[in-house]
Amino acid sequence: MGSGYSTPAQGELGALIRELQSIQRRLDELETPTGTSVNSLVAQVQQAIANITATVTAAIDLNSYTKAEIDAKVASPGAITPTTVTASGAMSATDVTASGQVSSNGAPLKSQPSYNYPVATSYKGAWIDGATYQIGYSSSAGVTKTGLTAMTADDVNRFLSLTPYWGRYVWDADDSPAKVFLLAGDVQAAGFGPDVAPVVDTTEPLHMVGPDGASILGTDGNPVVIPVGEAYSINYSQLVVPLLAVARAERAARTDLEARVSDLETLMKGRS
Repeated sequence: MGSGYSTPAQGELGALIRELQSIQRRLDELETPTGTSVNSLVAQVQQAIANITATVTAAIDLNSYTKAEIDAKVASPGAITPTTVTASGAMSATDVTASGQVSSNGAPLKSQPSYNYPVATSYKGAWIDGATYQIGYSSSAGVTKTGLTAMTADDVNRFLSLTPYWGRYVWDADDSPAKVFLLAGDVQAAGFGPDVAPVVDTTEPLHMVGPDGASILGTDGNPVVIPVGEAYSINYSQLVVPLLAVARAERAARTDLEARVSDLETLMKGRS
């Protein structure tokens, strides 16, 4: 006993211990990797890495573009449907089509080819809504009119009180051809409303600016500012209405005069 030797168990207990020891040896052998099992494991790992590489490469190819493809799409994107696109610089396109609203907040719309484009089919005048700034037309259908009152001789006189002028705008060159116009303030003073002489109907005065966005300067060298409530433009096409009233009044006066002359001639013939 003192040498560390112990007597093996005997009987059924000894047999059980020996069986457990045998099982333990077999388990130790199974857990110890052999050359074959190691090689098999390495092969499995290499195949898994290859599968991961192939999967990643396929995903990249499916969901990304090459530089050449990106350059091609930038040059010609084709049909795209972005929610919002913001550009800080200029944009150039051969044709632009919009299914919704087109707005220009920083500068007026312009179309150089339209200046010399002859409209040869049906046409109508275009107007800009002072509240929404939308471009449209003004309806003249009778069903859209109400409170109609015929113009009177007083209206004719108010129209005839307007003075037509030859002159130039402050931005015209001194040697440029003279233009013909009325003054918006005169039209407003004659009693015509904003449909003929639009007024500044905002809470702030109108600071007139040129095409370059700079303030228009008056003859005194100061910026031109139109106070709130004052007329600043004339819808000359609307002046055809009071002009027609003038023509009608002139025709009525001429008809009356012709009738008087005819009566006078008849009277003179009766006395001869």
